[in-house]
Amino acid sequence: MFMATKNKSYTIRIEKNILQERVTPKTIVIYSPDKDFSESLSMVLQDFFNVVTTNDVETLRKYATIHNADIVIADAMPTEDIRQCFEAMKKERRHLHIIMLYVSRLTDKRLKDEFRKIVDAFFYKPIELTELIDSINAVL
Repeated sequence: MFMATKNKSYTIRIEKNILQERVTPKTIVIYSPDKDFSESLSMVLQDFFNVVTTNDVETLRKYATIHNADIVIADAMPTEDIRQCFEAMKKERRHLHIIMLYVSRLTDKRLKDEFRKIVDAFFYKPIELTELIDSINAVL
């Protein structure tokens, strides 16, 4: 047993087996056609998560599977092609969470309803990083 004291006001006891337990960070795949955006977001998140980035929508689905993604953060316009990509990823990985970032409001009600069935959270750009991180923690 390891014992540490701080300011003599309390004692923290940590069992040895807890110290040896390895916690595997969750994996996030970031997709954005804007390479600078995906790299910047990756730099913010990489201290807390395994982060993989792609700028190619065709690679997104493959990376989500190969890297056993827990979350996909997609900076994408909500189109039918993107919806189908998300739907296919969710079929392959039932517990995958998708967070979508985009610039404008979605006006097509049918498409909006379809996205709501598969996307866990939506953010309109510009985004607040604290809100995004809160959303990541909420879905995990």
